[in-house]
Amino acid sequence: MLKVALICPFDLARLSGTPVRANVTAQVLNNHCELLVCATGGRDTYVKVISEVWEPRPHRRPRFRLDRFTAQVLHALQTFQPDVIHLVTPTGILSALLYKMHHPQVKIITEIHGLTCYEMTRGSWLARHLFQFFDFLSLRFAHHIIAMSYSQKKLILQLFGRNLEKKISVLWGPVDLDMIQPMPWPTSETLTLGYLGNGNFWQGIDLILQAVEALKNYPHVHFVLGGIQPDLYQIQLPDPLPANLTVIPKVPVGEENHFFSRCQALISSRIGGAVTESQYPYKLSYYLAAGRPIIASDVSDQRLIIEQAKCGLIFDPTRPETLVESIITLAHLSQAERQRMGENGRRFAEAYLGLEKLGTTLLGIYEKS
Repeated sequence: MLKVALICPFDLARLSGTPVRANVTAQVLNNHCELLVCATGGRDTYVKVISEVWEPRPHRRPRFRLDRFTAQVLHALQTFQPDVIHLVTPTGILSALLYKMHHPQVKIITEIHGLTCYEMTRGSWLARHLFQFFDFLSLRFAHHIIAMSYSQKKLILQLFGRNLEKKISVLWGPVDLDMIQPMPWPTSETLTLGYLGNGNFWQGIDLILQAVEALKNYPHVHFVLGGIQPDLYQIQLPDPLPANLTVIPKVPVGEENHFFSRCQALISSRIGGAVTESQYPYKLSYYLAAGRPIIASDVSDQRLIIEQAKCGLIFDPTRPETLVESIITLAHLSQAERQRMGENGRRFAEAYLGLEKLGTTLLGIYEKS
């Protein structure tokens, strides 16, 4: 049986796109391969927890000890002896290359979730350049590269050379279609618009809050923000909350369907810029699977997916009024028209984002690389 090591330099229990996707990938691979997952946190039996990699510092954020992470992962690889090392982000490239020195037949697959030059703008000069070098190494020595979106693939080719094109595949965020199911539609006449995701600045929460203010006199439009953790992400919410806004700071894993059941449409409001173009808005996959119409900003692959699926509306994140206009347009559609959009989104998810397709695609990449 094929032996695959998945290297994840983060806690798999964290509620954000990269850990959620890594968990889904691990669950799929565990059905097809002998699997080892190296991560800084996780509870599944195939997870080797890489411990003591975050070093506390007084009055500053903890420091990630790359040396400790690399040494522990290398030891785990030497014990497991994989056929394939699948890097989720480039941070594990040193341990992969050190292992490959003595096991040249091993294949390295690099899965890029974001590019350092855009994401680490607040890091030190040394940290930024070190991790940019890891980006380069992980792409240069990869047998195959998995990009999150076509917009990310375009940036990779611009930054690192078009010679990489033949070994890049785009895999949009997979979703467990048995877990995320279309729920019965709310019977209320109110158009409830949901957002489910974290509160990082590039998520565009401010755009939604501006729409909340602009539509405060529309009695049949309501907003629900889930998972944004205002204290953690320092989001300035109106105080007191307006009548047309509900905030649910955390939505536990497994409660997504309950959240979606109260919504008649969903918003993916990411702002523009290199950070968002170099990623994939993972919430979009969940929205599609949930079978609700989607209002999405024109960033990353959102326009491509929404228009291909015929499941929603696109707005310009540089013009907040266009989000308001899209909401009003959706509100004026009949319930039947909105439901048709939602059904189209679910069909798209079933065609492109299911776990069976993910497993087949990954095994094909491992075999052909």
